[in-house]
Amino acid sequence: MPKVSEEHKEQVRRRLLDAAWRVVGRDGVEATTTRAILDEADMSAGALYSYFRSKDELLKVLAAEKITETLTLVAAQGEPYEGERELLMRYSARLLTQPSTTMALAAFRGRMTSDPAVNDAVHDVNRSIVDRFAPLVESAQRQRGGIGPTHDAEALVELVDLIVDGLNRRHLTGTLVTSFERVGEVAMAIFLGAIEPGDVTGSQGERDT
Repeated sequence: MPKVSEEHKEQVRRRLLDAAWRVVGRDGVEATTTRAILDEADMSAGALYSYFRSKDELLKVLAAEKITETLTLVAAQGEPYEGERELLMRYSARLLTQPSTTMALAAFRGRMTSDPAVNDAVHDVNRSIVDRFAPLVESAQRQRGGIGPTHDAEALVELVDLIVDGLNRRHLTGTLVTSFERVGEVAMAIFLGAIEPGDVTGSQGERDT
């Protein structure tokens, strides 16, 4: 039997992910089935499990990809000299003032079931967000004039993520009492006020010397 190349494996994996995204967009997360994904990708039943342990793992990878795509897009719109603090501010402003363009991601993260595999998949996505952004916060904390050094970087990332996640879920279900924009503007103002460094010649300055 001829050996399958890594390039071919990646093409098949990509085909499954793209098919899953189309199905999620068409049917919604809860209605997305393994059979629907395979039909969309025009593949046999065993194909998915050669690349992903389950449908939920596939959706987890897909969700993480969409988060990275959004960050890459925001970063590309910045200036070449922009530092971590400016990127974080712009990215946070985008998330807190505009509903997600990928509501399927909000629906996926909002799944609450008795199935440990589903909960583990959602937890892994949440973990990936903290892992992706905490180093940026820590780097900005080390910069003179950056983010205040007293905040727990991981907890700060998760706090903002909780607000963004909750906003998008309420927007998705039409249960916001005010509006996404109004809540987002207040959250952004509080967020900016909380992370603005005070006297950078204090503990931050000592760290830089």
